[in-house]
Amino acid sequence: MKYSSIIVATLMATVSFGSMAAPTDHQQHSKQRFEQADKDKNGQLSLAEFEGMKAQWNTERQSKRAEHIKAKFQKADGNRDGKISLAEAQADLPRVAKRFAQIDQNRDGQLSTNELQQYRQGMKEKHRF
Repeated sequence: MKYSSIIVATLMATVSFGSMAAPTDHQQHSKQRFEQADKDKNGQLSLAEFEGMKAQWNTERQSKRAEHIKAKFQKADGNRDGKISLAEAQADLPRVAKRFAQIDQNRDGQLSTNELQQYRQGMKEKHRF
């Protein structure tokens, strides 16, 4: 009995002290996301609201990832021809260089942004469970 009382008291103190601390950026962001998703403003997310939030989050994530890939591609494209050769990949993208033959779908010895994105998408689908 004493032991469970101590646990309950500890949990209550943790919750109390935790609520007194200033919210982190992540907590603020999460709260903002929740409020945007809660379309009927009832303080709860229905399945439809949750799925809408998830779809928006995935779209934003894909957009950020595409921007990241584009930036890395442009950095690696030393001669600015819009393609990455094996030598350019070896210099700036060692993980891509290791899989160059797999990624180079049209076997022209150059990688396009489209080939990189298709390869990434294929790997993502392959490792989904």
